[in-house]
Amino acid sequence: MEIFSRTHSQRLWDAFPVPNFLKMPAAGVDISDNSVKVLALHEGGVRMYGSRSIADGIVSNGEILDTASLAKVLTALKRKLGFTYVRVALPEEKAFSFQTRIGIGKNDAERRKLIEFQLEENVPLDPAESVFDYTIIGEPDEAHLDVAVTVFPKKIIDQYYAAFNQARLVPISFELEAQAIARAAIPRGSKGVYMLVDFGRKRTGIAVTQGDVVIFTTTVDVGGDALTDVIMREYKVKDQEAEKIKNEQGFMSGGDKKFEETVLGTVSALRDEINRHFSFWDSRVRKEEKGNRIKKLLLVGGNSNLEGLPEYLAMSVHVPVERANVWGNVLSFDDTIPPIDKAHSLGLVTVIGLALSSEI
Repeated sequence: MEIFSRTHSQRLWDAFPVPNFLKMPAAGVDISDNSVKVLALHEGGVRMYGSRSIADGIVSNGEILDTASLAKVLTALKRKLGFTYVRVALPEEKAFSFQTRIGIGKNDAERRKLIEFQLEENVPLDPAESVFDYTIIGEPDEAHLDVAVTVFPKKIIDQYYAAFNQARLVPISFELEAQAIARAAIPRGSKGVYMLVDFGRKRTGIAVTQGDVVIFTTTVDVGGDALTDVIMREYKVKDQEAEKIKNEQGFMSGGDKKFEETVLGTVSALRDEINRHFSFWDSRVRKEEKGNRIKKLLLVGGNSNLEGLPEYLAMSVHVPVERANVWGNVLSFDDTIPPIDKAHSLGLVTVIGLALSSEI
């Protein structure tokens, strides 16, 4: 399956290019086990976007198993859409994240050395085989910084770099998927603690953020494909019809009881995983007597379109639950209508967040 669009602003960009030494217009690229998605922004609008399905076995659990095949998909998208510079999301299931406090340091190099001393006690990786980055949380005091640290195995970075290199694409940055999601989903300037739930096809990513800085992330093996499979069995339909039923039928709305009974097992499994991590964070805040409790849960990902899901989850976590407005930090609906409808936009949240890095 392929989806492509080059908007009017893309054509103008092609006609009047900005020199690369002044600005490198970068596209966000999100690679999952089953697809590659690309999106770029320009001046408060979508410059271009597209997606292409990939065969099983090319990427598995975030690890690239067939570099050459993935490079061919990237090359095809590059030729169709016209982009060279990219900002890339890295898979949460391969990441390790932790919070720590370090001395304020004179510069970035000193701070990184202070963090390196803490890697072994916080992640099960050899520091020599790791790549890490950090983000400052809140306001520093005179002597210390609170930082959120994300660590990846070096071999994962090498795999992704090799695929883009073969496709002759230039990565400007690699970034934790959840951090890109937070940049798009959480209103700019927001304070307090949020939980982000990315309900994907194979898995669901759960992240806790301080404002839009990710301070905790995990992945659980509950995905929307399980909903599709059970609907196909119970309703005896093909996958496309099952997807249609999944997105049109209401859940916990007093409607089709057969549908509610069919999907309840998967949805309740998702609820239980969210509750477990929500309760963990809540108990941690009470124990340490610092930080804030989660103020809101935001749903993203294509499978979060299930009608009634926010209301169902809210009954368990007892905080507001809503689908994120993934365009809120990109454009004003008073001035611009996105070229992608709301339902499909939720599945593009990662590439929107990546592309926003070039706009900020």
